[in-house]
Amino acid sequence: MRPIPASSDRRLPPTPSVRTRGVASAAALALVAAIGLGGCGGDDRDEAASAQGPQPSLVFPPTAYEPATSKGGGPTPAGRVVKLGGRPEGLAVDPASGLLGIALRDRAHGFAILDASTLEVRRTVPLLADPRHVAVANGRFLVPMEDANRLAEVPARGGEPRLTKVGREPHAVTAAGGRIVVADEYADSLSVLEDGRLVGTAVVDVQPGGVADVGGGQVAVVSVRANTISLVDLSTLRSGPSQSAGYGPSHAVAGDDGRVFVADTRGGAILTYETKPRLKAVARLDLGGSPYGLAIDVERRRLWVTDSGADELVEVSIDGEARKVGTKPTVQQPNTVAVDPRNGAVFIASNATGELQRVEP
Repeated sequence: MRPIPASSDRRLPPTPSVRTRGVASAAALALVAAIGLGGCGGDDRDEAASAQGPQPSLVFPPTAYEPATSKGGGPTPAGRVVKLGGRPEGLAVDPASGLLGIALRDRAHGFAILDASTLEVRRTVPLLADPRHVAVANGRFLVPMEDANRLAEVPARGGEPRLTKVGREPHAVTAAGGRIVVADEYADSLSVLEDGRLVGTAVVDVQPGGVADVGGGQVAVVSVRANTISLVDLSTLRSGPSQSAGYGPSHAVAGDDGRVFVADTRGGAILTYETKPRLKAVARLDLGGSPYGLAIDVERRRLWVTDSGADELVEVSIDGEARKVGTKPTVQQPNTVAVDPRNGAVFIASNATGELQRVEP
């Protein structure tokens, strides 16, 4: 995420709306996270807050929380490491082709496609602007280009990218219900695409930075300036009521059971929400540090979390309630992580050194 520039002419509207409610109530909503995302009795709140210890201070008006900066010099990274260059920022594996797509922000707006097993570069695709987070669907890598206000669909096996105009500063993307849903961070909206066409727009809370398919024709969206999460119905393009998403959320992923896992980067935790029959906060797993990148392995019931400041990969079991299993040392500044669903291999990209790391499960 990037904070809204001071020179921006965007202002919150004076009349009540979903967006203004998200920003104005962020400090109050954060209290929910401080008490463990649940309970309404006074004694329960006091006990939960005491058990969690000191909590981070909140700024007002709220701002998006950036990934922590690594100092480097940590242990040797686990697994295999290769040099790519280009400040890699987004990763995704296409299981049908066995190819790994990587967004390279400082390499002539490049998008590299590698063999996920050998890490051999197959080809590099030039794009209009720096790419950000990457997803995959139907043999295409989905690549938002923030400064071009477009989504690129890059065929994994070869061919020209398909470009579609979306909202301002597209940041994250997911495939859901046969459509593509793009989080337009500075437009406070989701762009919904079908067959390379924009077919609808949904208004959401301020600065959406994470979006995940929860099934049933719905997506969960995390708004990183409002500190909220909500569900959007793709048939009506309407957003449901927002809930607290901690002290400074960044990204979200969803499992096949409809649960959503949110990285509370400022709060040092992973938050779990159920979405059936409604959105409901159910658990908070305190990890400490600055959890940022997320990848989910549905088959092996694992959630992989990068701590960008500590150069660490955290393994979380999601077989039942989320629990920390262990950690592995990573390359410096690990902002992004992806999983190969075929074998569980984990890929981590260094935004500082341009290195790519592969870790066996």
